[in-house]
Amino acid sequence: MLYSSEHDELNVKGVRPADDMDSIRQYSRIPDGARQVVDNAAIADGTTTAYTVTDGKILYLCTAVVGVRNLSAGNGTGYIYIYTNTAAVWFRLMVVATLGHTSIFYPISFNPPLEIPEKYYFVLHSNIVNYATYLNIHGFEI
Repeated sequence: MLYSSEHDELNVKGVRPADDMDSIRQYSRIPDGARQVVDNAAIADGTTTAYTVTDGKILYLCTAVVGVRNLSAGNGTGYIYIYTNTAAVWFRLMVVATLGHTSIFYPISFNPPLEIPEKYYFVLHSNIVNYATYLNIHGFEI
């Protein structure tokens, strides 16, 4: 189905221009003075804190790989949240409930990068013994 350009809608033979493209931050390389962040964590039957953003810095999260692996016959639940420095949920990266013997992994890309303020932290949770929650992140702090 073709759409009318009169209504500023997508045309199947082209791409509608985005408004204000110059205001979108895009990083083709890590900016000068930034520190690259690569971290990973896993937890089974519990809760753990993974990465905490350094004092006075902002984490620009570019990619995350999240997942769960259920090695039991039971049902399991796993989540990965980003919490504020006051222990409130700020962002939900993953919430998964699965039946027995299931693995789910998926990558998440942020473009522009997700800006995470200082002292915010990643929390992983798994609710049964043979149910593991995994996180791998890549970004940079400025």
